[in-house]
Amino acid sequence: MKTILLVCAASLLAATAAHAADQLLSGAITSRSGQKLEGVTVSAKLEGSTITTSVYTDTAGNYFFPPLPAGKYRVWAQALGFEMSKGAVDLSSARRHDFTLQEMTDPERRFRQLPGEMMVAALPEASAEDARAKKIFMNNCTGCHSTSYALQFRFDEAGWSKIIDLMKVVPVTGVYPGPNAKANQIMERHQ
Repeated sequence: MKTILLVCAASLLAATAAHAADQLLSGAITSRSGQKLEGVTVSAKLEGSTITTSVYTDTAGNYFFPPLPAGKYRVWAQALGFEMSKGAVDLSSARRHDFTLQEMTDPERRFRQLPGEMMVAALPEASAEDARAKKIFMNNCTGCHSTSYALQFRFDEAGWSKIIDLMKVVPVTGVYPGPNAKANQIMERHQ
């Protein structure tokens, strides 16, 4: 029994010693105006590692990583509506890294940053025609493409017509069947 207790105690001490070298990284995220930002994703990646650890800021704009091995890290913070902010920290000497995020001013870049479901939610559907166009988009375009992929591009009417002309003959396999392919009838009818 004493042997078992001794082995358990030795294991506990070894585990504690192994984690004693781990460091805690924390900081705060604010906007340029000084507002504390909640829900910001903050990520850290040890140089030479393939593992990225991410955490989120709390209601006071603070973030806290779990214990990390000492070393040099690339760190970055990102949130919808803000430019990504990058930095570097050496956990052997510093354990805090604050970020100040700058708001995106270009509406095109802000839109491209949105997740697909938010892009689709922003599509108009006030009229019956708009609602039908949104449904056709969801039924046809998202069979092959993610919503954010299809909606991140801007074309004039002629450009969209060329894309739709191609997409209505390309099947879900993505392989162009040739000029004599039968067109998707739903897309053909509503183009």
